[in-house]
Amino acid sequence: MGYADLARSHVKECLREGFGLSSLMVDEDGDVPFRHGTAQYWVTVRSDGQRVRVWAHAVRGVTVRAALLRELNEVNAGLELGRCYVSRDAVVIEGVLPVDGLTPVLMRELCLEVGSTSDTVGQLVAAVHGGQVTHPGGCDVCSE
Repeated sequence: MGYADLARSHVKECLREGFGLSSLMVDEDGDVPFRHGTAQYWVTVRSDGQRVRVWAHAVRGVTVRAALLRELNEVNAGLELGRCYVSRDAVVIEGVLPVDGLTPVLMRELCLEVGSTSDTVGQLVAAVHGGQVTHPGGCDVCSE
């Protein structure tokens, strides 16, 4: 078992313990998907096992304008572990942490920041600037 495999195992254990889960779903890319309200986010371990990335497309199909960028700058000012930016026509919320020293509490905090920010920002941006959130109806059972 290589370092990347050990890192993936550690991240999964941090997720299980951090969220009190008995099992996790893993997609075909090896990422762990989570849902938070209208948002879908993924937990991805870098191929070398050094970093874990939690990311979401808060909204897709948005037209990039100065007003949108100003709003995203304000969102960035309030984030502690993540960042927010535009990539093509999508607003991306992401955070990256080193796997070394990762704890269940820190993993949970990063996931909650990305998930809740994606849910809130996605709905706001879609309403004001257009575009679509991943799950327009939200959900009854979310990560938090």
